[in-house]
Amino acid sequence: MAKTKAVPDLLRAGLTVTAISRQLGISRQTVYNVKKKLELTGSADRKPGSGRKKSVRVKSIINKVKQRIQTNPIRSMRRMAADLKISNTSMRRIVKNDFQTGVKIVLNSFRVPLLTHQQKETLLERAKAILKDLKHAATGRTILFTDEKIFTVNAAANRRNDRWIGNDPQNCSEGIKHINTTKHPASVMMFGLVASDGQKMPPVFTLAGVKVNTEADLDILSSQVKPWLEAHYPDGNYIFQQDGAPAHTRNLAAYWPKKMWPPQSPDLNPLDYSVWATVEKEACNTSHASVQALKASVKRTWQKMTLDYIKKTCLAFRRRVEAVIRAKGGNTEH
Repeated sequence: MAKTKAVPDLLRAGLTVTAISRQLGISRQTVYNVKKKLELTGSADRKPGSGRKKSVRVKSIINKVKQRIQTNPIRSMRRMAADLKISNTSMRRIVKNDFQTGVKIVLNSFRVPLLTHQQKETLLERAKAILKDLKHAATGRTILFTDEKIFTVNAAANRRNDRWIGNDPQNCSEGIKHINTTKHPASVMMFGLVASDGQKMPPVFTLAGVKVNTEADLDILSSQVKPWLEAHYPDGNYIFQQDGAPAHTRNLAAYWPKKMWPPQSPDLNPLDYSVWATVEKEACNTSHASVQALKASVKRTWQKMTLDYIKKTCLAFRRRVEAVIRAKGGNTEH
C-alpha cells in the first residue's frame, strides 16, 4: 500500500511505467491501474467502503462467538473456529477486537531443565548417535516409544494453556476462575506405548509409585508388551526406545542402549511432548469420583487417538533430535 501511494508523485515527475515498476518493486499492471484511476478520478485514494466486503468478521459470526463464550468462557478458541468453519486468525481477531473483551494474547515462559556443560556434551553426543542410527536404519523400521504417566482424580490445570475469555473477573463464576483440587488425590499410573507407524498398545494401569525395576513392571513387559510386539511386528523390524535398563529391555528383541538415549530429554519422546498432554487435557478436564472413573476416561481418550495423529507426532521426533544438535546439546524451543 505504501509503495502504491508513491506512484502518483512519480508519474507527475515524468517517470515511465517501467521505471516506476522497477524502482518500487511492484508490477507494471499495478502502476497502470493507478495511472488509469488518476486519469478518471484525479485521485489514487480509495473510496470509503470500497474493497472486498467482510465475509467472516460479520455481526452474525460475532454474535455466535459471544454466545459460545457466555455459555462457556473457557472454551478453546481453536475449537470455536473449527465449529464455525473460520480460521484461527479470524477467531483471535474477533475475540481481541470485535468482542471487546480486553483479552490479551501473550507468550508464556516455560520451564526447562538446568543443564551443566557435561550434560550438554552428553546430550549432543547421544543425539548425534540417534540421528546416525535413524539415517542408516533398515527400510520400514518402526520406532516404539514408551513412558509412564501418573493421572490423578483431580481435574488437570495447565497455567500456560487454560484461559477463560472475558474482561471482568468479578462477573465470572468461581467454577470458571478456579479449579478445585484435593491435597492427596487418588491416582493411577499408566504405561503407554506408541509407534511411529501410528499404532498404539492398549493402556496398562498400575498403582502410582510402582518403580520400573520391580517385578510388577517386568510383568508388564513380558505379559503385555512382548505379546503385542510379536502380534504387530512379527518380523522384528522395530527399535524399542528405552533407557537400556534391564527392567525395560529384558525379553525385547531390539532397543536403543542406554549410551545412546539422551538423558534429560523429555522433549524427544512423543509421549512427553504431545501424547500425555493431549490425553490429560480431555480425560481430566473435570474431577473424577473414583480411580475407576479416571481409568475409564483415560482409556476412552487413549483409544480415540487416531493413526494419523500418532504418526504426525512421532514424525517430529527426528526434527527434535536435529534441534538438539543445532543447540549443541542445550535446551530447544518447540
